[in-house]
Amino acid sequence: MSDEKGKDIKIGFKYVGGKACPPIFKDEGNYYMSIFAPEDIPMPPGQTAVVKSGVAIDIPEGMEAVVHQSPELIQRRMGLMNSGITIEKGIHEVILIIASQNQLIQTINKGEEIARLAFIKLLSADTKPILEMA
Repeated sequence: MSDEKGKDIKIGFKYVGGKACPPIFKDEGNYYMSIFAPEDIPMPPGQTAVVKSGVAIDIPEGMEAVVHQSPELIQRRMGLMNSGITIEKGIHEVILIIASQNQLIQTINKGEEIARLAFIKLLSADTKPILEMA
């Protein structure tokens, strides 16, 4: 992954669970890092599951990761309850909450994409009081 000046940004990860699948950027130039199911996860109708990915991501200083839904889960009428949350700098395990909205019992298979992470560069700013709103 490169920033706007072409410099490499290193996104480190480590395994924190024995069953984890490595996160990857699926295609060259892809901005999303895919997170995969570490094992088969049964999903009864209307139920939720807390899924520990087994992977901890090292978010560099000045960046954050935003969790996005996996298109594969959306197609199967399953939703990521913690989609849109941000992960701040430091090393954090990716833990997801998945809910089934389907009327059938389904299984999320080991190695299936369950989320995507987008990495965003943060900017610092100063605040100042204003007298009128534009």
